[in-house]
Amino acid sequence: MMKRVVLIFLFCCLIPAMVFSQISVMGTLTRHMEVQPGEEYEGLISLKNAGEETAQARVYLRDYSFKAGEGSVYPDPGSLLRSNAEWIGLSASTVVLAPGEIADIKYTLNIPSSDSLVGTYWSMIFVEGIPEEKEYEEGQEPTIAIRQVFRYGVQIVTDFPDAAKTEIEFSNRKIEKTEEGRFFTVDLYNSGILWLNGDIYMEVYSAEGEYMNTLDGGKFRTYPGTSVRKSFSLEELPSGTYKALLIADGGGNDLFGGNYNLVIP
Repeated sequence: MMKRVVLIFLFCCLIPAMVFSQISVMGTLTRHMEVQPGEEYEGLISLKNAGEETAQARVYLRDYSFKAGEGSVYPDPGSLLRSNAEWIGLSASTVVLAPGEIADIKYTLNIPSSDSLVGTYWSMIFVEGIPEEKEYEEGQEPTIAIRQVFRYGVQIVTDFPDAAKTEIEFSNRKIEKTEEGRFFTVDLYNSGILWLNGDIYMEVYSAEGEYMNTLDGGKFRTYPGTSVRKSFSLEELPSGTYKALLIADGGGNDLFGGNYNLVIP
C-alpha cells in the first residue's frame, strides 16, 4: 500500500495541469417507451455545461450488449439482432455549450411497419467530450496535462407491448472464497424476448427447513440474450449445509426462482 501512495504522489507532482469534464447529461440515462409498428416517437436529451469554459461534445449511436464475467461491448449501430439504432435519428452530431448553458439533443424513432417486431429492442446514444486543442506561441514549451474525456451513455429502450414472454435462466452457480470473503455467485441469462429489471435475493434455510436469513443480491437488469453475475455474501452463515431459494423478482408476474443446496466448509 505504501508503494502505491508514493507512486501516485510522484506522478501527480509531474502534472502541471489537469482538464476535467464539463458537459453532463441531465435526467435519467435510460429512456424507455412502448411503441407500435409504423409510428414515430420523439425524445430529448438535455445537456448542461457546468464548467467555467466553453465545452463541446459529439453525439453518436452504438449498439450495446453485455455478458456475465466478460463486461460490456459497444459494436457499430445495427450490428445486433435486437438493435433499434437504425430507427433513431439525432438532431445533431456535435454540440458546443458556453459556461452554464443548457441544450437539448432531439432523437426521433421511426418504427418500421413490420408485424414481425416483438419484444424489446435497444441501443445507446453516447455523449462524449471533445478535448480542446491548446495552441502554443512560438518558443513556448507545451504543458503536460491529463485530459479526462467524459462519456455518457443513454440507453434507448423500445418495447412492443403485445409481447409477454419473459425468461431468466440461472447458471454457473458456485461458492467461492475471495479476499473479501466467501460468496455464492450465479449468472442470470435473459433467454426471453423482453428486458427485465428487478431485485434478486436468496432465502436461506437450515437443512431441516427452518428459515435462517435473506441475502440481498441487489438490482439487476438484463436484455434479451444478455447476462449478469450476482454475488451473495455468506460471511454471516456458519459452516454447514443449507437449503436456499434464489428469487429474481422483475415485478408483476415476472418472478423466477430456483432451489439449491449450499455446503459451506
